[in-house]
Amino acid sequence: IEQSISGNALGEQTARGGIMLGISAQKWTVAKLVLTVTMGGLLLGYDTAVISAALIGMRARKGSYHGLEDDGLSNFQQAWLVTGASTGAIAGACLSGWLSDRLGRRCNLMISAVIFLVASIVMFFAPDYETLLFGRLAVGLAVGCCCMVVPVYIAETAPANLRGSLVTVNTVMIVFGQVVSTLVNCPLARVLGGWRYMLGLGVFPALVMIVGLLFLPESPRWLVQQGRSEEALKVLHSVREELDEAYTVQDEIQAIKKQVHESKDDGWSCQKLSQILSDVRIRSALAVGCVLHLAQQISGINTMMCYSANILQSGNGSAQKENPLHP
Repeated sequence: IEQSISGNALGEQTARGGIMLGISAQKWTVAKLVLTVTMGGLLLGYDTAVISAALIGMRARKGSYHGLEDDGLSNFQQAWLVTGASTGAIAGACLSGWLSDRLGRRCNLMISAVIFLVASIVMFFAPDYETLLFGRLAVGLAVGCCCMVVPVYIAETAPANLRGSLVTVNTVMIVFGQVVSTLVNCPLARVLGGWRYMLGLGVFPALVMIVGLLFLPESPRWLVQQGRSEEALKVLHSVREELDEAYTVQDEIQAIKKQVHESKDDGWSCQKLSQILSDVRIRSALAVGCVLHLAQQISGINTMMCYSANILQSGNGSAQKENPLHP
């Protein structure tokens, strides 16, 4: 009874605050949550695409500050700068599941945002190739974590009727980040040492993400897993509108508890995996997902994103110029 009273009181207070904005406080909280955590998606897209023009600037500028070496960067070094982010992403994706279960979804995202921030600063001030490569590896680590945790955090926190569309926002933000990187690269391409600004501008989305996460709640499912059901109830009250009297926030908490209990009892084993894959619907969905990802990689889209500037430069004959950034 006390939990219900406190939850209703919290719901009334947040609702009164939302009236002033013309939308409910619950919807406003969900909007802030999604926009904040999808900064990770924006940074993913930005750091994936920005390296294309940055490589041209590194090769074009020689000297103690604007060039990393007297002879510029070799093809092997350039390839590792591109691949470094992917290599770090593999490690980040592998670690993110364990970290999110141990520390929580929100904490994992905070760590990723801090890594984005530090890596952007490191790349901006990088005095040599090794430091720059370290920054790219760190960016990849944060990218891998965000790829795994952002959709999970949104799905576990957002209302069921909006869950699919809100998770899709992260994909939209990834593409938006790629567009932003192109818009940023164009004016900075002719700036002395502009590649440093290209790589360093990731600081600003990372700061937005860090500040926003300070005011966001933890995933209610993770709180239930940790035995903190009262906190999970408060979180659900802040992001749910109880429009259906037949299914309340208290009912959702009970459903989450049941799911968590069943997942702990079942565990994971080869027998369990075989049982899941025995369902033809699951096998079909898995096959479609794998084929789509495989086709995406085989199409060569990553090559176009990471080396588009080099490809265009070779095509228009400017690759042999001493400074290909100048017409």
